Amino acid sequence: MQDAYGWGMQTIVNASVSVDTFFLLSGLLASYLLLRELDRNKGKFNVGLYYLHRYLRLTVVYAFILGFIATLIVYVGIGPNWYSVNLYSNACRIAWWRQFLYSKYKIKNFKMRKHFLIPILIHAMKFWQ
Repeated sequence: MQDAYGWGMQTIVNASVSVDTFFLLSGLLASYLLLRELDRNKGKFNVGLYYLHRYLRLTVVYAFILGFIATLIVYVGIGPNWYSVNLYSNACRIAWWRQFLYSKYKIKNFKMRKHFLIPILIHAMKFWQ
């Protein structure tokens, strides 16, 4: 139990603070970029282009991860729980195309839905004076 209080375990013990800090910084960056875009275009904002850029930026990295899970992860390791990794890899091979719709995150998880609401709220606050 004393190992949990050591220097090496502090990143795991303080993971919630790290995640909250990451969300804060990413939200500040998204807000800054949106406000800069509004100032550059004199208050005009292309919502469709914003979401297309966001989708393409996230989907490229996600496609590489899904490709790795569907093809190469079965060769990475062995062990008593490795059978479940094979099951997930096979499921990814069958239904890989559904992941690119991001539909389960938009409906069930508020964290994904707020990315659709924040630019609209910032755009409304820009003109509310």
